[in-house]
This record gives sequence, structure tokens and C-alpha cells, in this order.
Amino acid sequence: MALIKSEAILLRSIRYSETSKIMTAFSREEGILKFIAKGARSQKSRYAGMLEPLYAVELVCYKKENRELHTLSQVSIISAPKQLMKNAERMTLALVCAEIISKVNALQQPNIPVYKLLKDTIYSFDHTAVNGRLLLLTFQLQLLNPLGLQPNLTICERCKTTQSQQWCFYMDDAVLVCNACENRVTNRLLLPEITRNALTVLLRVPIQKLVEIPIPIALHVPVYAFIKQFYDFHLLETSNLQTLRVLTQMKALSRLMK
Repeated sequence: MALIKSEAILLRSIRYSETSKIMTAFSREEGILKFIAKGARSQKSRYAGMLEPLYAVELVCYKKENRELHTLSQVSIISAPKQLMKNAERMTLALVCAEIISKVNALQQPNIPVYKLLKDTIYSFDHTAVNGRLLLLTFQLQLLNPLGLQPNLTICERCKTTQSQQWCFYMDDAVLVCNACENRVTNRLLLPEITRNALTVLLRVPIQKLVEIPIPIALHVPVYAFIKQFYDFHLLETSNLQTLRVLTQMKALSRLMK
């Protein structure tokens, strides 16, 4: 049994017995890490108030070889998104980011660029007034690069032009072609130039500077359509997100109460 110390972002907490919790975290040094926090649900626990989703913490765990579940020994808080926790919708959108991370198979191994992206995204949810849905969409796009999945959205794969009023993206092959080269009708998504441009901007802007980028709300829907189809083809394990269903239910309840 090895003792490990790592910075981590807490992704999920589930009840385990009357007194304990099982936590899922994304560790900077270890990747996805699951551990039991014994006694954490007790009011007198030394972990009280320290094991909340989206907290950045420093963990000390007993890591059991060939086991998925480890044992927490110590924890200290690095940062906690206190303002974010006061806004239910933004909090739920940030939790969507956490759930995506927990489901990506490749993140069983450490990935420091992904860790930094998640940490910066949570900070932006907590400290900026950027539209929460745009933050989520930007996170989903920027996650693709450190996973080795970033799509080419700058040049036609065939004729190499960078100019076209309409583009077509072949989802199965992850290929962009201009209007003149387009010749398929299946597994494709048409991209007007304004949508393609928004996607390229969101792929490269530092997420903490997103507040400086004017992306009209009208473009959120086509950007979402691209991301949804791309993830369905290339990150299928992230489908059926529970937090998105919660968000939908929250919206439906809000409409009923008006």
C-alpha cells in the first residue's frame, strides 16, 4: 500500500454508509482517483466542509495496488468556489464539466493540461460574469486538444482554402471541407462561416479571458450542435450526463413557477 500526495479537484460525492463518503477526484498527478473518506458524514469529522464537488484540494491517500477504491488519510482546501455555490444554474453547469471529466476513459491517467483547463473553468464560473452556457461550451471544445481530438476548423482538407461562406464538417472522419469540395450527405454538419469562426475563436481563447470575447447568444445553439455531434462520434462515453438532466428539470420547474 503506497501513500500518495496530490493536488486534485473533487468531481463527485456519494453517500457510503451512515458516516462515510466515496469521492471521485481528478488528480493532477494520478488522473481519476476514487477514495473512501471514512467518517466524513459525521458532524464531528475532521473532513467536515472540506469534501465538496468542485473544491481544489490537496489529498493524502493510501493507494491500494490493483484496486479502484483507495482510502483518504488527509485533506486540505486549496480553493473553494464560494460565489458559484450561491447560483444553482451556474453550479450545475460547472458540475457538467466535472461529470464529463469523470467519464472520459483517457483521464484514468494524469493529464496536466486537462487539469489546468478544469481548474481555470471553475475559477471562471466563480469569478466572472461570462454566460454559464458559453463557459460550458468553451470547456467542451478546449478539452478536445489535450485529448488529441481537436478538430481542424481552419482549412479545407481537400483544396486547402481558408475562404468559404459555407463549410461542411464530416463528423465520422473529423474533416472540414469547403462548400466547393463538399460531396457527401451522411454524417455531416453544415457550418456557416459565422459559426465556424465562433468555433475557432472558442478553441483558442484562454478561458479566463472569455469575458473579453463577444460571442452572440444566437450562436450558442449552432456551437452546441457541433459539440453534441462531435462528442457523440468521438467521446461517446460522455453521453447521458446526469447533471444535464438535472439542469433540464430545473429549467422546467422555473417555467412552471413563472
